[in-house]
This record gives sequence, C-alpha cells and structure tokens, in this order.
Amino acid sequence: KVKHVQFSVMHGEEPPSLVWDKLPLAVDPSEGHLPLDRAQRKRQQIENMVDHVRHLISGSNDVIVDFCAGGGHLGITLAYCFPQCKVILVENKEESLSLARQRVKLLGLTNVTCLQCNLNYFDAKFDIGVRNELLQGTACVNCVILYTGGITCLWYCH
Repeated sequence: KVKHVQFSVMHGEEPPSLVWDKLPLAVDPSEGHLPLDRAQRKRQQIENMVDHVRHLISGSNDVIVDFCAGGGHLGITLAYCFPQCKVILVENKEESLSLARQRVKLLGLTNVTCLQCNLNYFDAKFDIGVRNELLQGTACVNCVILYTGGITCLWYCH
C-alpha cells in the first residue's frame, strides 16, 4: 500500500533546526563545490528535510538512506544532526560519492556508510529514506519515505 501526503511547509511556526553559522563548514552545502545561489537553495531544502525527519526518528538504531545522494549534502547533514542514527549514502556516480566521502572523513562521522550502486541493486532494510530534488514534472521537490509495517508513506515538501 502506498499513501501519498501533500503538504506545504509553514514558515515561522517553529524556529529553524539548523543554524548554519554554528555548523562545521563541511556540513554546509557551499563546501560541496556549489555556486553560492545554489548552495543557499540547497540549505533551505535541507532545513525542511531535517525538520521533517527529526519527527520521524523513533530511536537510536534508525537507519536513514539518502537515495541518489550526490555529494551527500542531505545525508551528511542528517548524520551530523542525528549521530544516534546510521546514514547510508547511495549514489551511482563515483565522482559525487568521492566528494561525499571526503566530507564524511573531514567531519569524522562514524555513522555514515557510502555505497556506490544503482538504485535497482540497493536491497537493505531501513527506517527512513530521503531523496533531495526529486523531479516531478518540472517541479523540484524533496521527498521523505517512511517504511512502517509494510506501508510506504511519501511526503513531498515544496
């Protein structure tokens, strides 16, 4: 069974969970070799995702998978913010995953695994799956996937 839930983020309801100036530079998307304007948009996307994922984490052994992780912007931020969780970065492109590995090493994160593979070959159990910049038509949206009792719920954050 798949249940799709649409929602919008209401700005100003809760304080932002990330204060970028207080995070190590390697967590910031601008460290991922992005132009400044794109890094700023990436920050906003990541802030929304972190806010939603923090409500889904159920315990200290949760496994979060960042699908199509690229340079690891989302997954690395989640790993840093939730050190009690294990984060798996799944990416097909070696160049992007190499960048993610460098950032993970620089941060000294021990709760991150980088896995180079095509999504068709990824076969592991996880609690929360995330995907940044899921293309839906011409709109760019974020996606959180939660597997619970055989039911898949998708949340899209515009």
